Amino acid sequence: MKKLFLYILPFCLFALSSCKKNALPPDDAPLASPVFYFKCDINGAPVNIAAGVNNYYMFSSHLQDANNVYVYKADLKQNTCTNNCGYNLSVLINDFKVSQPNETMKPDSGLFLGKYEFNDGTLPPLAFQGTFYPLISGTLNLYKWTYYNGVVPQATQSSVQGNYTFKNNQTYSVSLDINKNGCIPPTHTNVFKIGNPLQVNIFANEDPILNFNYSVSATTSFTGQTWEFGDGILSQNLTPSHSFSPGYYSTKLTLTNNTDTCYSYYQTPAFYPATCNANFTSSFTPVQNSKALSAITILLTDPVTGVIYSSGALNQGTGNNFEIISVENYKANEAGQATKKVKIKFNCIVKNGANSIIISNGEAIIAVSYQ
Repeated sequence: MKKLFLYILPFCLFALSSCKKNALPPDDAPLASPVFYFKCDINGAPVNIAAGVNNYYMFSSHLQDANNVYVYKADLKQNTCTNNCGYNLSVLINDFKVSQPNETMKPDSGLFLGKYEFNDGTLPPLAFQGTFYPLISGTLNLYKWTYYNGVVPQATQSSVQGNYTFKNNQTYSVSLDINKNGCIPPTHTNVFKIGNPLQVNIFANEDPILNFNYSVSATTSFTGQTWEFGDGILSQNLTPSHSFSPGYYSTKLTLTNNTDTCYSYYQTPAFYPATCNANFTSSFTPVQNSKALSAITILLTDPVTGVIYSSGALNQGTGNNFEIISVENYKANEAGQATKKVKIKFNCIVKNGANSIIISNGEAIIAVSYQ
């Protein structure tokens, strides 16, 4: 019994000494900064609201719209107010895909970092369907298409015709590998800026031997062209003819207009007898964002009239934007749902009838729930 007491006594003394090192903070310790807030200029006047101040609180939720698209929703609003009412803010972020009813949501994909489009009725294409055809004729043992986003292969396809759906406003590379005797080399790669209005296909024929005649087919008008034949010679002619020494050359065409620049490459195998090549044509068909995937709606409630202003059905123009800066896991809301804490920046116009409000320099930290 004495031995047990001797072991317990030092433990108690240690515990008491530890408690003294962690005293409670004084009652007048400063409060932590609000987790959720919204600050901006509204029609040029500064506005700053925060959860926990002046009866404001953050309400996190989600819903599924008529198209079965999940919507992440955040409301920063006042519980009650009498003489000091302020603006209420709602942010709705559409998911990146159509889901089945009650399907598990994937916020790590739906709440991606970067810029979003406003759900204003003028959404750009969500993606483009690319179609590719080889220019060579004859029977081949193998066609293999590879689609790259940067240097990362996204998919491969073994068929005469290549087909792939590309995300808008990104740069992809497409490679064609063929297996046929005499093809030098059997692989060709071209680069495409998806969504760029100016796209081009190059055609060429070898006539006479080692002399190539080039022509182009462009999707829109252009003001200038530069050919780099791969042997140090340049040309500004639209349909040039060029003689090569025997060898393989990578010919590059640059087209420009007032807003766009387009690059395209062509394999030029200058050999006798003539050899085949892996050149191919391309075309892109827009996939319209008819269900407003990954689109944003901002709602602002006027504190004086109680009228709700919306960014929807209003062309925001190129100067207004919405961007997610960061996404973090946060604690469950009062309904027991998992939440994400999201930092955003945006500028937009919200409207109700003929009246509009300009929101500029907008910054907020909000919370949304998911299932």
